[in-house]
Amino acid sequence: MAEVHRSVVTGLDRARWAAAAFCLVCGAGGASGQIRVVNYNVAQLSGDLASMQSVFAALNTDDKPGFAVAPAVYVFQEVVTGQQTTLGTMLNNARPPGVTWTYVLGTWNITGSEAGQAGFGGGAQAMFYRSDLVGEDATGYSSFGTLASRNTRRWLIRIRQTAGGPAYTSNDAAFYIYSSHLKAGTAASDYTDRNTGVSTIRSNAAALAGGRRIIFAGDYNLYSTGDAAYTTMVSAGSGINVPVDPLGNATWAGSGNAAKHTQSPYSGPNGLTGGGMNDRFDFQFMTAQLLSGQGLSLISGTYRPFGNDGQHYNVAINAGGFNNFYPGNPARGLALANSLALASDHLPLVTDLRVPAIQSASMPASFSRVIRGTPLSVPVSVSNAAPGAFAAGIDTLSFSIATSGGLSGSTAGTRAGLSAPFVWNAAVDTSAAGPVSGGVTVTSTNAGVENATVNLTTSGQVLLPSSPSFASSSAVTSLVLSPSFTAGTGVQSITVPVWNLGFTGNQALMNLDSITPPPASPFGLSSGVPASGIAGAASNIVLTFDTGNPPGPYTATYTVATSDEAVPGRTFGSLLLTVNVSLSGGCVLPGDADGNGSVGANDLSLVLASFGKCPGDANYDPRANLDGNPCIGANDLSIVLANFGRTCP
Repeated sequence: MAEVHRSVVTGLDRARWAAAAFCLVCGAGGASGQIRVVNYNVAQLSGDLASMQSVFAALNTDDKPGFAVAPAVYVFQEVVTGQQTTLGTMLNNARPPGVTWTYVLGTWNITGSEAGQAGFGGGAQAMFYRSDLVGEDATGYSSFGTLASRNTRRWLIRIRQTAGGPAYTSNDAAFYIYSSHLKAGTAASDYTDRNTGVSTIRSNAAALAGGRRIIFAGDYNLYSTGDAAYTTMVSAGSGINVPVDPLGNATWAGSGNAAKHTQSPYSGPNGLTGGGMNDRFDFQFMTAQLLSGQGLSLISGTYRPFGNDGQHYNVAINAGGFNNFYPGNPARGLALANSLALASDHLPLVTDLRVPAIQSASMPASFSRVIRGTPLSVPVSVSNAAPGAFAAGIDTLSFSIATSGGLSGSTAGTRAGLSAPFVWNAAVDTSAAGPVSGGVTVTSTNAGVENATVNLTTSGQVLLPSSPSFASSSAVTSLVLSPSFTAGTGVQSITVPVWNLGFTGNQALMNLDSITPPPASPFGLSSGVPASGIAGAASNIVLTFDTGNPPGPYTATYTVATSDEAVPGRTFGSLLLTVNVSLSGGCVLPGDADGNGSVGANDLSLVLASFGKCPGDANYDPRANLDGNPCIGANDLSIVLANFGRTCP
């Protein structure tokens, strides 16, 4: 810009109420992932401060690209000692109401030559950042001379993953921003000084690691694409961190390019440069990585001189009493233009950057238990957890999923910002009983993505079905019991053991679900059905028989329904139980296994021949079952021996 004397003519009190009055959509300044970057030559605050603060408030609510977000980073040119404090106050006074974040001054210094130029286009560069969205990495700061008695500054900005939270870890999720104010004028020496300044900036950037995301912002005072400094700026040079003009390298001269111009909007009385909107002095050059549309990158269509409607060539930005920067809302456009016309002799230059994706993935840590051979899958959920209020401001996450161990399958997908999770099912290998564990690896190659690789594990157990049996050592699914009772001896119990045959830790627990038909008089059910969680030990079904009935034979047949524990693929089974009760009304001797009215050697032989046998075993004789327990054992033998020699009268 032309270097002319400026003087401050107004204070901040009027700025505060003006900014508040201009805040049309203040709620839009809440937490958001989008990174709005503004560079603005504030002309040593020589314009009207109330108008400038209104401009700051309007930047918070600017929805020209389809969304509004308060800027995350400001870089200012022409800031002299003390004005960095004033600017911080103005920015924070212009914040939307109710927010808790603040604007923080980045690393600041001013050289003697910059301080000595007050009133002649001098001053230093200042950077402010929103504390909730980004932070300054002070290791990236640099200050170096670029002639015209001014220094260029460089800051390193790291984006936060959440409001006020930690920064992204990848360098691809950070960007350098330079702020420069190069020599104005059209004398041969001015062109030379600008070109020298640009060469110094390029050398500084080339000394950084290649492939970095960099914004070269500021008042470059470039008059055309033919300016040697412009050619040097966009040339390949060393090939390292090459600046690119987001608007292309075509001419910006003339009314047909009016929408690109940034100077001069001014129409005030205070000595700032006027002359109308006809120069493109302010720039945000960017490295190719920021223009790639991948990761941290410029959102297409958001590079804009703030308030320039393209209809004010060679006149002030509010000339004619209109401004159509906001089509369909001319009053809003004119209010903004009126503030811009008094705040400075430059327009703010605004860009919006999308934030990198944040990959988030989850899977149940356990699929618990499942019956062998049952199809089973484990859901894998992948989300793009990057913060933001607008999907356009978040990089779309691209990812792939691979499995290992006891899981199988693979897939790939994408998740836009603010979209619902992607859910995919990994198949579990259930072909063999035993513990099974498997893994999922979710990988993204997005630029700057947080959590580029997520490893998940799950485990569970594949089970054999339960195996219901009336015997402990072999599969007996049908049993006939023939207990004998004497009439008038009360309610007798009939105990029927049921086993989960061959149980191991890799076998399902067994349930006894029901007995049908329900036992009816003179039979009854005392306990044992339903029962659950049967492992290695027998579970007893206890039937009853009421001997208060007339002597004679009584028969009942029951189906006992069984099932596996409640797991995927559970199986169901059944047992058949027949009970033949002989109810005697005369002499009934305990131990009379052969029923001949006396207890003797034959009874003893019957018991000994079946000793240790259970239903289904070879040589099992149900007559030897004297105690109602289907297996023949010591208790049956004791009954014979205790009554040996007795005879019915």
